[in-house]
Amino acid sequence: MITPRMDSVALIQSKIAEEIGPQRYRVWFKNATQFAMADGHLKISTPN
Repeated sequence: MITPRMDSVALIQSKIAEEIGPQRYRVWFKNATQFAMADGHLKISTPN
């Protein structure tokens, strides 16, 4: 089931990919970066 929060995160991810290009998005964000909505804020996490 897709929740509104998941839709928001997917939309943000899509906009980032659109802005920087799909290849750069895959390299920089796709495998290691986690996006999450919490309390009306977007949290972006990456491994150290």
